[in-house]
Amino acid sequence: KIILTGSAGFIGKHLEKALKARGHQVYGIDKKINVDISDGNKLANHIETFIEGPEMIIHLAANCSTQRGIDNPQQDFQDNAVGSLNVLETARYYGIPVIYASTCKVIPNDEGIRTPYGLSKYVGEQYALEYSNLFGIDFIANRMGTIYGPGQEGSPESGWLAWFIKCKMEKLPLTIFGDGTQIRDVLYIDDLVRLYVDQVENFDDYSGKIYDVGGGPNNAISLNLALKYLEIDKFKTGPARIGDAKEYTSDNKEVTKINKWWPRISWKVGIDKTLEHYR
Repeated sequence: KIILTGSAGFIGKHLEKALKARGHQVYGIDKKINVDISDGNKLANHIETFIEGPEMIIHLAANCSTQRGIDNPQQDFQDNAVGSLNVLETARYYGIPVIYASTCKVIPNDEGIRTPYGLSKYVGEQYALEYSNLFGIDFIANRMGTIYGPGQEGSPESGWLAWFIKCKMEKLPLTIFGDGTQIRDVLYIDDLVRLYVDQVENFDDYSGKIYDVGGGPNNAISLNLALKYLEIDKFKTGPARIGDAKEYTSDNKEVTKINKWWPRISWKVGIDKTLEHYR
């Protein structure tokens, strides 16, 4: 019996489907459909009312936009840091493990800067570590990079690759912030879901560690290369965004050691699959 926060989001929808297909009972929690995890009392009451004997929490729910965090740091902290604390309190109450979806943005950029989004997610990591040390709550944390694939809405604020595809398909105006040479490793959603399912079913193998999870060096592309592959030649440029790293590529070595997980779907195949979905 798995509590899945952020179940109405892009990753949550894919993961819930995959877990149910393998026979797991999944109870979705999302502020879009039932309860906001940043309200601890409502979260506790909802679980007590609707979920009997939960055995694990996968915590995906968050503000995932760097820009929204800069525009409204207080709300970002409420969504991410306070929400994660409430999830960990739930885990402590029931004595169950947690898989925490973190982000590569917890790592400071070349100038040593974390954005509010990166900082609030880092706070969640630190609470997970301390709840493990103090209360014996088993956890896994995944520092995810750029995740993309069918069903991702994408916007100027988050999900940049999905936003590029949407702009191409719907002929929307596109603005690139910076010179386009920024490099990110991109991970197709099916590869990410495969890892989460393995972590659920072999939790003890992964427990107690924070992992980098992304497309890795073979799937590291610049924004300019993505634009070229998508045949987008009309776009505007703007100043680089505060806190953006010039280059980030996930080092998947630690997570690969466990059960030999690695990204199977190349960025070109993944983009083609996503394009086909949008068509």
